[in-house]
Amino acid sequence: MLWWSVGNEVGEQYTGEEGAKVARDMIALAREEDPTRAATASMNFAKPDSLFAAAVDFISLNYQGEGIRDTPEYANFNGIKTQPQYAAFHAKFPDRMIVSSESAAALS
Repeated sequence: MLWWSVGNEVGEQYTGEEGAKVARDMIALAREEDPTRAATASMNFAKPDSLFAAAVDFISLNYQGEGIRDTPEYANFNGIKTQPQYAAFHAKFPDRMIVSSESAAALS
């Protein structure tokens, strides 16, 4: 086992300090059980300035690292559109590991 996850695409990533507190509380519980491993939550929406992102031990991104529907081919599609986020998260958190917790190698 490498680390603990306290959530996957959870709604708390949208709720500012309230969501960050939930993340901190969940990470504290994980540390009570196992203080030897880091803890994170996989994020599909939170951006580098998010309080939720600041609350986790390392950054775990679902799809948004490489961008989501951010090229001209997706101009007429609905849904989340996100510019690639790896560089922005690295700039904000230069000493934290960043992982891609979900990614797509191909689309059909």
